[in-house]
Amino acid sequence: MNTVIAKLLPYIYNTYHRDIYYDISYYILTHIYDIKNMTVSEFAQNCHTSLSTVKKFCQGLEYKDFNVFKQYLISTIHVRENQIAERYQDFSIDDILKRIDILGETEIDKDRFMVQIRKVVDDIYQSQRTYIIGATFPLALSLNFIEDMIIFGKPFLIQNVDNDLDEALKRKDSYSIVVSVTGRYFMLNLVRFQHLQELEVKTCVISQNNSIQDKLHNISSFIHLPGNNDTENMNSILLEIFQLIKFVYYQTYIIKK
Repeated sequence: MNTVIAKLLPYIYNTYHRDIYYDISYYILTHIYDIKNMTVSEFAQNCHTSLSTVKKFCQGLEYKDFNVFKQYLISTIHVRENQIAERYQDFSIDDILKRIDILGETEIDKDRFMVQIRKVVDDIYQSQRTYIIGATFPLALSLNFIEDMIIFGKPFLIQNVDNDLDEALKRKDSYSIVVSVTGRYFMLNLVRFQHLQELEVKTCVISQNNSIQDKLHNISSFIHLPGNNDTENMNSILLEIFQLIKFVYYQTYIIKK
């Protein structure tokens, strides 16, 4: 999607050394509904930077200045809201669950699965900020999901497991969704696994490895991926799970507003 949000998410996703452009991107993604009423001076002040830096940032995104950037951001929000509403007219939870069964080549316990999905949705709604944490490719699969959740008014950010988790999750009102398909990453990186347990945030784990849910004391929900190895089908299943979370959130908290 060639939208303002889609341009900013990869920057957050790929940045290991945080600079002022990272800080500006981070601020935009967590305040998209506030920016439409800001002047450029207010925006610069809120981002703790100068007017010239804001202009360079906007021009780097191929917008002439802050006002043009803001127009495109507002347009992005309206267009995407309409696209989502139209797309979900023909959506069905049962259809998504059937696709997961087919892709996983097994029949999941749909009632149990949906209890976990709805718990994730409620936790996202109650949190002030949500992070998806994982390795490079699972995170890349989540970008479209994150973009739509931001459109829903929920600050959603992406956090590579190789970055500092403590900095991202130091706020107690944050929520984390950890994607570790086979669970090997945390089994091989016990220090990071231990650190994740020490953070005071609710956590959802999406994994094939059932043992993770017994080892994380702060786990709020566990979504079990079918199978016991990382296949191409697993990528499609992750996409379906992201789609299901987003759709249930839309049904529960957006159209019922």
